[in-house]
Amino acid sequence: MPSIVAYILAGGMGRRFGGDKILAIVDGYTAIHHIATTAWEAGAEAVYVVTKNERRCKLYTAAAKLTGCIYDSGVVGEGPADGFYTAISHAASTGAKRAIILPGDEPWLTPRIVEWLYYGLGLASAVTVLYQDGFIESLMAGIDTSYAAEVLVLVKRLAGIRGYARPCDYYRLSTRVALIGSSIPAYSATFFADINTRENVRARKPKNKLGGKRIILFTSPLRQGLESGGLCRVLEEEEKLYTSLGLLHFKLKASKDYYLVCSKKKE
Repeated sequence: MPSIVAYILAGGMGRRFGGDKILAIVDGYTAIHHIATTAWEAGAEAVYVVTKNERRCKLYTAAAKLTGCIYDSGVVGEGPADGFYTAISHAASTGAKRAIILPGDEPWLTPRIVEWLYYGLGLASAVTVLYQDGFIESLMAGIDTSYAAEVLVLVKRLAGIRGYARPCDYYRLSTRVALIGSSIPAYSATFFADINTRENVRARKPKNKLGGKRIILFTSPLRQGLESGGLCRVLEEEEKLYTSLGLLHFKLKASKDYYLVCSKKKE
């Protein structure tokens, strides 16, 4: 994996977990140790954690092999969407051609999954995995940083219109998206299980069923709507596109945006 940097999202407060889930012990090691090790074994040249402050940075760097920490920018609000913005901005500034973004609460991810995020960037500028019933893994991505500058501008613009950003925005505003059926890089859905609660650590229960062995490629019309106007019309086009592709996750987000942005204009 030449010229690739991995980022682990670790900005959450762990309210449902009742503590810092990134430091939870899973199969004998901290969650962040598992995820960082997976990134290194997949061939990353650098592995950063995206977090809130220096105190948390010290805890994470003591628990796992990391290149260092970068801190949430707050440019597009709080939460994972801002973590994406921070990671992509940093990757572009380092000259890395491809960035891999990984959720900090999925300790059972495998190097093969990370490798497929990387290889998918040969087909598109943003990549993630697709589960059954049209849902995606929105907090896991491969990003081609060649397009970082324009995508970040568009995400910031959409956040200004809506009032906040979503992780899903980075896919919808990319030049081309590749969705890899999750059964291609993984033979069990448990590899994608998260630890949002302490019970999750014990149960190792998958969030979704594995998707089929297919890759879906598409370009959302949302870019056009933000760049040239006619956002409401384009959001309607988005809904139709996602319906035809069976992408329920994206359809729900486009429908919500239409309600937030366009229904109020008609009142």
